[in-house]
Amino acid sequence: MGSIIRGISNNIIAGGVFGPGALNNSSVASISALAQISAGGGALVKIGSTQTASNSASITFTGIDSTYGAYYFLLNSIRPAEDTRHIGVEFSTDGGSSYSINRFEANTYVNRNEDNTAHDGPTQWTSENVENATTLGKLTRQGNGSDENGSCEVILLNPSNTTRYKVYLSRGVGYTQDNYSMTNFVHGITRTTSAINAVRFKYESGNIAEGTFTMYGYTTS
Repeated sequence: MGSIIRGISNNIIAGGVFGPGALNNSSVASISALAQISAGGGALVKIGSTQTASNSASITFTGIDSTYGAYYFLLNSIRPAEDTRHIGVEFSTDGGSSYSINRFEANTYVNRNEDNTAHDGPTQWTSENVENATTLGKLTRQGNGSDENGSCEVILLNPSNTTRYKVYLSRGVGYTQDNYSMTNFVHGITRTTSAINAVRFKYESGNIAEGTFTMYGYTTS
């Protein structure tokens, strides 16, 4: 024990602070528990529990506020109950009581079929005054076969700002009803200066057969 104590003491400097040689990969790996360390600026923090869809009409997230400068949503292995459907996002300023905010967005996509014999894009769809999730989607033309699915990420920036419109963007890849790999890049602006405090994901018709939905926040300090 004497040699161990001497080894540790040699790495303690003034004020009882551990010196640079006090910890190494081996000793850190042997620690059984550490107190929780708060995330610094720019960290991605999971908020709440992951929601799992099972023939669900929609998936909703509330509690969006000024705690985070941006909110990040991960939609993983989602699949529509009906064939050839677009997954979309809706925004609310009243805690989810209504989702009728006007917005305009553009969806740029590229695709290629599974036989590698045909492709399309980059092609852009644009629309003004998009309401609900009925016109454009974050993933488009998704198939509902048991082996068909898609995943995407959606970022909502500065949702609590009350002087400017809100900006959001998305990218994702899905498998279409006609055996194409479809990649979508979406960017849009909500036409409201009110704070956005709830988000809802749904297909333009039909339910969400399966998939997981997770919300994260970007820390700013």
